[in-house]
Amino acid sequence: GYGGVTLPEWVCTVFHTSGCDTQTIVNNNDSTEYGLFQINNKIWCR
Repeated sequence: GYGGVTLPEWVCTVFHTSGCDTQTIVNNNDSTEYGLFQINNKIWCR
């Protein structure tokens, strides 16, 4: 068995971070977050 995050936990995360909207963009003071998981442009691919 897989011991990681369950599907219901991923769905809950997506619901609370982006409202399940793939087009969600949030502008913060000095960064921007994109998509379902609100991936931050300052820390992505470091």
